[in-house]
Parts: sequence; structure tokens; C-alpha cells
Amino acid sequence: MKDSLVTLRALEPDDVDYLYAWENDPEIWRVSATLAPFSRHSLLEYIADSLTKDVFEMHQVRLIIVENLSRRPVGAIDLYDVSVPDMRASVGISINAVERRRNGLATSALRLLSEYAFDILGLHQLHARIAVGNEASRRLFAKCGFTESGILRQWHRTPDGWEDQVEMQLIN
Repeated sequence: MKDSLVTLRALEPDDVDYLYAWENDPEIWRVSATLAPFSRHSLLEYIADSLTKDVFEMHQVRLIIVENLSRRPVGAIDLYDVSVPDMRASVGISINAVERRRNGLATSALRLLSEYAFDILGLHQLHARIAVGNEASRRLFAKCGFTESGILRQWHRTPDGWEDQVEMQLIN
């Protein structure tokens, strides 16, 4: 999947170093459900599984976001908690190359992922839970057609306490 700014590609074994750095970044943990570090071994197993199993078997898919201009990985985008009976999935995205944020890369990646989810996988709905105070992410998802459908009170525990999250949905 590709547009003028980014390419979304499958995981490769060579991605283990990127994933290891990203998955073990405590700043990312603040917005995810990660509670413990990942080993290189567990990440290599995950990559191997992703090469042989499909999204419906794994209930998730992670794609690497490659900036076309530099040809280097700048982040990852996920469909996770894929529900086959309900034909929906959660979406997560991170541009881990901080210097490449606010350049339209996340917008391109999210639009490409949405097209893939609806046109190829046949999903009916995508949704994301975003911290109420994360205005950049809320703007990103809104720009890509997601609408706010509710507030989940004290939904996510952080080192600073409980935070509310906005549920955003995109229905095909």
C-alpha cells in the first residue's frame, strides 16, 4: 500500500531493531497497554507469526510506515482486537521518528490503512481510543473521517493517574 508520502509494508525480520526500540520506549507505554519490556526473541517470534498467519488468525496486523522520500521506517500502524463476528478493529498508530511528525505521514498512513481495512479485509468499522488531552491524535483521526462517539471516563491508567479517553469511529 502506497501513496505519494508513505508506503505501508509487512513486518520483516530486519525490523526487529526498530520494534525493539519502539516497543520498549516508556513514552509509548503511556498511550498503550504495555506493562513490561519486550525481548528481541518475543518480537522475532511475533514477526515470524505475522509472515505465516493472516490478520483474522492473529486478530491483528502491524504494518511498518516507510517514508517514501527517505525510504526509512518512521513508525508503525496497527489493526488490533480484530473482531470477525462484528467485522471491526481497533487502530493504533505511532510516528516514532519524532522529527518526521507533523509532515502528513500519519494522515497518509491512516488513510491507506482504512482503505485496506474496508476494501481488502471487508471490515465494517474501525475505532480508536485516544486520551482526551491528545489533541494531535484527535485531529489526525478526525481529518481521516473518524467521529467522536463518546468519552470513556477514567479508562486508562497512567503513572500520573486515571485519564479519560475519547472513542472515535469510522464506519464504512
